[in-house]
Amino acid sequence: KNVPVTDQNKVEYLLCLADYRLHQKTKKQTQHFCAGFYSLIPKELLNLFDEQELELLISGLPGIPIEDMRRHTRYDRYSEEDKVIKWFWIAVENLNESERARLLQFITGSSQVPTEGFAAFQPNITISKGYTVGGLPVSHTCFNRIDLPHYSSYDQLQTKLLMAITECAE
Repeated sequence: KNVPVTDQNKVEYLLCLADYRLHQKTKKQTQHFCAGFYSLIPKELLNLFDEQELELLISGLPGIPIEDMRRHTRYDRYSEEDKVIKWFWIAVENLNESERARLLQFITGSSQVPTEGFAAFQPNITISKGYTVGGLPVSHTCFNRIDLPHYSSYDQLQTKLLMAITECAE
């Protein structure tokens, strides 16, 4: 408590401070929250779900307004007029609600749209031209960005997009 912080003990001080603020200070509240949560979903059952499935289980399937998403999406090395982008939006419109939630989770890290809509995403969702041809889309959730490779057909884009949002979430 009354130990001066020096270069020699600053890491230990920061670890102790983080432990206090994140664990000790909120221990009682966390225990009460967990007791209530486990009364709804038994602890043993939680092991069946990963964090993405649990988010969908708790929050439910969101209604994802595709037109709002489209209106607030930016493009990097693509334009709205590129055939790959047109195919992308057709593929998104053809997804069911669960697949749309997985796509949003793939791009942003969350299956939920902010209350204010897609305009609230900072940075905006961006579709960037990938550096491969025909490969899988790659996401950068910290930047709300999806790198979409060039595809030779709509079917190829649809197949790769579905594979990315379903298999890469596993």
